Amino acid sequence: MTRSRSGQRRGVGQPPIRSPESIGRHRRQRMVARSAGSPGSIESHPAVPALLLLDLLPTAFYLAFFGVADVGGALAYLGRFTGLLMVIASAVIILGALGILDHWNGRHFEISGLLALAGAAVALVANALLLVVTVRDGVESVGYAVLWSLLIGSSGVACYVIYHSGVHIPAPKKIAVAGSLTAAAAIANLGYTQLDQPYHEEPRPTLDTRFGEPAVSADRGRISIPVTIQFENPSNVGLYILGDAFTIWGRRQADRITDNVTSEWRSGAHDEQDQISRLAVVKSDPIEVGRWGTFGSWVDPKGSTAVTKIVELPFGTPYDQLGISADLATARTDRMSLDWRFGNEPHFSWLDSRSSACADGADCVRYRGRIWENNSIAQHTRHPRHLTLWWRFNSTVGADVTTDISRADEVDRVVGPEESERLKRRYGLVIVSSSWNFRSLLDVKR
Repeated sequence: MTRSRSGQRRGVGQPPIRSPESIGRHRRQRMVARSAGSPGSIESHPAVPALLLLDLLPTAFYLAFFGVADVGGALAYLGRFTGLLMVIASAVIILGALGILDHWNGRHFEISGLLALAGAAVALVANALLLVVTVRDGVESVGYAVLWSLLIGSSGVACYVIYHSGVHIPAPKKIAVAGSLTAAAAIANLGYTQLDQPYHEEPRPTLDTRFGEPAVSADRGRISIPVTIQFENPSNVGLYILGDAFTIWGRRQADRITDNVTSEWRSGAHDEQDQISRLAVVKSDPIEVGRWGTFGSWVDPKGSTAVTKIVELPFGTPYDQLGISADLATARTDRMSLDWRFGNEPHFSWLDSRSSACADGADCVRYRGRIWENNSIAQHTRHPRHLTLWWRFNSTVGADVTTDISRADEVDRVVGPEESERLKRRYGLVIVSSSWNFRSLLDVKR
């Protein structure tokens, strides 16, 4: 029986009792020995740390670049939340780069290998997500797609090399895994309920028209009728008013000349009419067309905007009814932003070259502006695009609006229906039309 320096007895043949300091020193020595590997192993090569940093540092730079831009400038809360996650991921990757330096140079910190492995894993996932975001709507930037692909491959190799370099993983793995899964589930639930659902919500705006009480001038020479046009946004996202048009119609009835109902029905079918009367022929004429909103303005979530116009007619007007129809082009403010010049630089079809949008004898006023994407990744990886709006009017069919989205270098190219529909879904671009609303004038003209 012998006695150790600390005074404790130990039996013959029993290993000596070591202090905690010596245990930690021997553990680090074993980890360094494992990290050295065999003379021919990959992780033992002196250039390995530099090659690993060449993967992690560019990834951290791009994540920080995109993340900071989105935190301060993304159009949707989902984009800002994603930007914050990218900044956090960039910080984790930078810690992983510091861990690589310590892991291959003395291992002064026991968790340096774990930090290096975590940084490489985060870089692998981040590069994969960046590649998916870049190519999901088609490869518009080959350079970025190739870059993300190369970084994915190098990140995978980095994870393999670091894992086989003697990384010390703490003992309570189950607790760490359970905590990580719980945190991930909580973040996913928060992101889905508070961010993802509003982002993918269909706005479903409405456009309504109504007539007010008419008034007759003192000399009974004119009739004044107020007309209200109201646009409502019941959704949780803001909506642009890209352009609008309204048409005031006068409808009159005339005695039928012929009693050939079949011929009248066939003629009306071509004009998209589904009502036939043996007593009278109804004729509608546009008596006033115009715009009622401000091009490029917007309506906040759960908001509305309305305007009232006064329609004046001579008391002896031949019209028996007054009608109104309206159209409006809208897009989501969380999917895009418009160049300030949109709506301020009109081009007239009768002065410039005419386009296919001004067919059938219609005249057009064209508005065009640059679209800015809703996040920094899309802004840098997608081709610049322009939104074009045509305000069309005709002496027989009234006024309406139509829109198109095209690349900056293909403004005059005719976009196919599939591509046009895909772009309109991306930016939430829709045309909202009101129902036809008519009011009788017989009670006023008595």
